[in-house]
Amino acid sequence: MLTTRIPTVSFGVLAGLAVAGTLSIISATATHAAPVAPQQLIDEGATGVQLQVNDGTNVRDEQFGAADSVGTPIRNQSHFRAGSVSKAVISTAVLQLTERGKVSLDAPIDTYLPGKYTFGKDVTVRQILNQTSGLATAAYESKLPYDPQAITTLKGTEEFIQAHRSDQDITKYINEAGLTTTPGATWQYSNANYFIASQIVSSASSLPYQVYIHKNIFKPLNMKNSSFVSHRLSLPWPYTRGYQPSEFYSGQAGGQAIDLTRQSGSMFEGSGNFVTTTGDLNTFMAALSNGTVLSQSTLTSMHTPGATNPLTYGLGLMQTQTPCGTIRGHSGNVYGYTTASYYLGKKAVSISVTEGTAAYGSHSENALKLAFETLCPQVADQPVDSAQLKESLRATSPQASSKSAPATLAQ
Repeated sequence: MLTTRIPTVSFGVLAGLAVAGTLSIISATATHAAPVAPQQLIDEGATGVQLQVNDGTNVRDEQFGAADSVGTPIRNQSHFRAGSVSKAVISTAVLQLTERGKVSLDAPIDTYLPGKYTFGKDVTVRQILNQTSGLATAAYESKLPYDPQAITTLKGTEEFIQAHRSDQDITKYINEAGLTTTPGATWQYSNANYFIASQIVSSASSLPYQVYIHKNIFKPLNMKNSSFVSHRLSLPWPYTRGYQPSEFYSGQAGGQAIDLTRQSGSMFEGSGNFVTTTGDLNTFMAALSNGTVLSQSTLTSMHTPGATNPLTYGLGLMQTQTPCGTIRGHSGNVYGYTTASYYLGKKAVSISVTEGTAAYGSHSENALKLAFETLCPQVADQPVDSAQLKESLRATSPQASSKSAPATLAQ
């Protein structure tokens, strides 16, 4: 988003991804990696970890670390920000509307958002969902206004992440960025795709997308702890607090962890503003797997990628081959929070890591490994291709690629 001296996650990385086919974390040439334990994430600087495993019959909940920097115990099923896991839910909503005859995946987005986008007649709904629209990775984040001097202070950082962005402004920024590649030709992860997808849900259902999702996904599945937040800064009680070290905004190494729990979801509308719990996430992933929220034929479409990409990214789902079968789900990062939520057959695992004293996004790789090893223990016994694994993680952030915002402000 912003161009500043703040140390950032490299937001431009996705443009250069070139690994083809289904992402496999197993490689004959890679080295063995020790199994990841939740406590390891705490030892590496996370404040807390929540983990739930649901094997279809039994549910196991675990908490490690604390809910905040003063050591308050984590309450079971505390709320957190799930970042780009939002995309799996938004895609499911669009696909439900296709089953109801209200959306066609191969219709141009102009069908549902007439005149809203300059490229509306050239990009289809399917290309939005499978991230082959041609929109830049940081299609709007790089254009968000900010004060480059103020953003190097805690007050400036807080003002930036708590600022309320309007849909009209984000739409304008996306139009200004335009397409960078031919629609359908290449895969390029972009939050703008899922901002547009949320607008399609609103238009096709004649309801705000948050209301549609509540009525048609959250309520039927009894996901009482889930919501898509726009302008509310706080989280529902109970919740975990997310932090980053002060170098996040100052550019100076060291310093104490700063609390970034309060932030506006409007910056990542549709792409990263999902608030939930591990239990609700597992409920959702299990419902996807067993055909509760989508038919099996639609789920097959959801699993089908567009252009070749390193994640075998379908319609809002990442897919990874393991010795146990294909693991599907999504990961996410947003200021102070890392999430991994995946399923394999009837088994689902959801992990929330609240950041603390470590650099932004530094727990993403081990959170993903922990999720995979929980679903498929054999993964821990096999060589791991860390390079591919790291590439997959770069696509989990709402702001996954912008050299423009305070880097750590949102992945």
